[in-house]
Order: sequence, then C-alpha cells, then structure tokens
Amino acid sequence: MTGKRGQTPTVSKRQLRSRSNKVNTKTAKKDQQSPEEPDTAQNRKRKTAIIPKSNEKRPRVLAADAQWCARNASTLTLKAFALEHGYYERRRCHARYKTIIANMSEAEQPRLLQEFENWCLTLDCTAFWKERKRTYALETAASNCSEVINKMLVSDSQGLLEPPHPPQETTESQPIARTTTADLDQQEHANTQQESDNEERHWIIDGNDITSLFLKYRHQADIIPKPVPLESNIQEILALSGVLFLANEQHSECKVAVFGEQVLKNLLKCQTQTLLSKVPNDTPSFTNDDFMEMVNVVSAIDEEGMSPKSAKLRLLTLATSMDQFKSNVVEGIADLLVKLPFDPIADKNQFGEVDIQTRYYDPLLSSIVADTTRKVVLRWPNREDTITTGIRPDAIVSTLVQRAFGQSLGFGEVKLGGDNTTNDSLCLDTLKLAVLSRNSVLKYGHPILTFQVNGFQLVFYMTQMIHSSFFTMTEIGRITLPEALSCLHSFITLKNIPRHPPQHPPQQHPPQQHPPQQHPPQQHPPQQHPPKLHFQSTPQHFLPLQVLIPQNYSR
Repeated sequence: MTGKRGQTPTVSKRQLRSRSNKVNTKTAKKDQQSPEEPDTAQNRKRKTAIIPKSNEKRPRVLAADAQWCARNASTLTLKAFALEHGYYERRRCHARYKTIIANMSEAEQPRLLQEFENWCLTLDCTAFWKERKRTYALETAASNCSEVINKMLVSDSQGLLEPPHPPQETTESQPIARTTTADLDQQEHANTQQESDNEERHWIIDGNDITSLFLKYRHQADIIPKPVPLESNIQEILALSGVLFLANEQHSECKVAVFGEQVLKNLLKCQTQTLLSKVPNDTPSFTNDDFMEMVNVVSAIDEEGMSPKSAKLRLLTLATSMDQFKSNVVEGIADLLVKLPFDPIADKNQFGEVDIQTRYYDPLLSSIVADTTRKVVLRWPNREDTITTGIRPDAIVSTLVQRAFGQSLGFGEVKLGGDNTTNDSLCLDTLKLAVLSRNSVLKYGHPILTFQVNGFQLVFYMTQMIHSSFFTMTEIGRITLPEALSCLHSFITLKNIPRHPPQHPPQQHPPQQHPPQQHPPQQHPPQQHPPKLHFQSTPQHFLPLQVLIPQNYSR
C-alpha cells in the first residue's frame, strides 16, 4: 500500500509475513546443504583443526659413520674409516671424513685433522688408494663375468642344460606302413636319424664308450648346486655346452671320477694322433745349420752391435732358401726383431691390450697362422662373429673372398696378465673360445684353431666335432713369448724350434751293430708324451698350425 504524497509508505502485515517466510526458507536451505558439502581437498583442509606447533625440536640423530667415528675417536684414521665403510673413491672419502671431523669435539678435532693432513702427504696414502682402485676393478670384473656367464648359458640352446638321459636300447621292429607318402618319408627320415644316433652314441676308445661316459659326466655337472662357480667348475660348464675340455694334467675332480685318469690319457692321446695324422709325412723340418744361423743372427745384436733391421734382413734372406712352412716361422721371428724393445718394460701395468696384440703377438702369429697366398689372414677386430652373436673375440683367423672377409677358421682372446687379470676373466675367455669354435665346427665341419693369451703366455687349442652334440677342445701347445730382444735368444732354442729326429742314421747302421732293442730309447721318448702337446715336446711345433687349415674350405 502506498500513502499519500509526502507520507512514508506503509507495509501491510501480509507483506511482512511473506518476507519473513522467504528469509526462513533460505536459512533452512543453508542448514540442509551444509552437512552435504562435497568431499574435496579444499573442504577437508578448511574443516581440519589447526594444531599449534610445538616449540620443542626433535633430537638430532647422527649418521652411522659419524657414530662409528665418535666411538673410535682415540684410534681413528682415514684408512680404517675407508675400509670400515667400503670407500673406493678417494675424493668422496676425504670429503666425508673431513665433514665428520669438523663436527667432533674441540678436544679431538685439531689432532685428527692434523693426522689426516700429514697422512695425505705420505706414499702410504697413494699406495692405499691405488690398491683400493685395483680392488674395485677386480670386484667389478668378477661381477660382470658372473652376469655374462649366466646370460650366455641361458641364451644358449634350450636343451643345453637339460639333464641327459641314459641311452636306450633300440629295437629293429618297424611300424606298420603309413597310407600317405608324407608319412612314409617322415618314417624313413626318423629311421635314418635313429641309425645315425646309434652310431654316434658309441664312440669306442680302448673298449670304453666315450659318448656314454660324456653323457654321465654332463649329468653330474648338471646336478651341481646353482649358481655354479666359474673358476672351479669351468670344465663342467663347458660339458653342459657339449664340449669336453682336454689338457694334460688339468682334469677336474668330477671328470676324473667319471672317466678315470687312464681313460682321459688315452682319449687325449687319441685326439692328438688324430690331429697329427693330418700333418703330411713330408713336412719340412729345421736342420742344424738353419738353427745355428738364426741363433748367430740374434746373438749378433748383443755381441756385435748389429741393428735389428740388419738382423731382420739376414733372417729374411735365410727364409728365401727354405720351404714355405719353415720360412713362415723365420719370418715371424724376423718381424719380432723390429717390434720388441731392447730391454723388458719394468711396469707391466702400463701395457694395454693393443700394445700386447700389435707389438708381441701379431708379428709372430700373422706368419705362423695366417697365409696370404691361401687367402687366410689374422685380424684383431674385437667385433661379433657372424655365426655366434653376443661374443666379441679379440682376434679372428678369416678367409678372404674377393674384397670381403669370409668364414672364420680360428679365434683368439687376449688378457694383459698380472694384476690386471683375474682367474674368472681367463675362464670366461676359455668359455668364449669354446662356444665360438663349437658353433663354427658345427657349421663348417672342420677343426677350429683357437688361442688364448695371458700376458706373455700363449696357449693353443683345437676344437673337433665327434657328433652334433659332442665336441672336444684339446690343448695342443703353449709357449712363452720373449719380452725384449735381450730375451729372444732364450726363445730360439731346441725346445721351441727343434729339428725332427734324424731318420737316416737308423737306416745306415746295420741291425747287427744296433739291435732293435736299443732303438726305442732314442726315438720313442718324444712319442711317449704326446698328451702334453706343448711345443717343447711336439716335433712339428709351429708347422701343424698352417697345415691344419682346411685346404678345401667353402668360401
């Protein structure tokens, strides 16, 4: 209702009641919505009660290494601190040690800091951290070796680690013929494979079934508790890969328990004779004149002051009048004359693998293993082989096919030796060579030559295939290379480059003067020790290495 002009407008009671009802309705809606607010992070934060912070601080907790230093403050040294907490890096250890000393009591702090600074200036500090660095490198190498071996064994064929089963007798009964031609072909293939397996299962040497013994040996190797230590069980790991390792006086206890020592000797002798049978009977040998000429040339370097280049020219002139195999050996020695230092290097830790390969081994091995006239070369690629992936051999003996490398005829691994080499790393190299040579033999069907270098020690192996799942890796020789020209005269000896036993004297002397009973002591001793197959006892020495290269390899 509105009043007259100039008067205050009046509100009726009905309007007042309606307004109050609207206010009450809005208030009620707010009261109803408040408990049903959405559960959001903002609402929870707004509703959370604020607890006043306490002025009390939490007690300070010292680190474990700081507590140890505080307990041993009277006898504390940085060396003991590094050994206790496993520090291998010098800078980090020194920084942490100084931080702990700075927070110690004023009574101990000056003394410990002064002792620390004085010790850092001594040679003991340098030697200690050098030893810690070497220890860290060895532990890292051992860890990596174990990891690589596990991957290698797992990535190999699925049936590699399956326990072998004893051979079962086969019957000659034939099943009923199938109705289809495909079934007949399949059955014929199965029968042929069965006959082949029966032949392979029985490799008899002196009345002993070597294949059955090898299956038993693999089974004993497979039940060794896992993980298998590499260094002590390298031969058992090779057996699980189908490779029987043969080296004189280097048989494992498990292998001797299965085969017997005499059987292993006979087996090693048999494999040796098999390899030597591939060497032609007319293989040339060094004469006394050849040997003395080489010795005189090498001795002239020290006695007469002849330069290494002049000595090399004299040896190369001598090689031109020799047969191919003899000349290759002389050429290898001639190449060493211009590569070796005059005196041995004192600190062997300064060597690298490339130094060992190019300065000491490549001059000799390139002459006695490779042959460019037959398109066979020795190279040091450190790359994966085309057949076996995942393994990078240091050296490969390859064929040449036009302008590319062909198949691999041999492999090599090099280690520096000394403090830089562990037994685990050497065993890993042997395992690599076994896997590489096994796969190559399986593909190409001829023996594969491998060599392993440990410092100045050189070992040769030959891998042969008995059948598709049984291989032998036989050590055929080991030599020690000279470290310098001053040591070369000890390398060119009758032990390393002997001449063949004379064959004419027994024909010239009549049997009446020399009864047959007196001849064996003169000729048989070199043949009584073929299992060793060191270069000291093998008449052919370097020569079989080239002769054993297959003449008719497939390029």
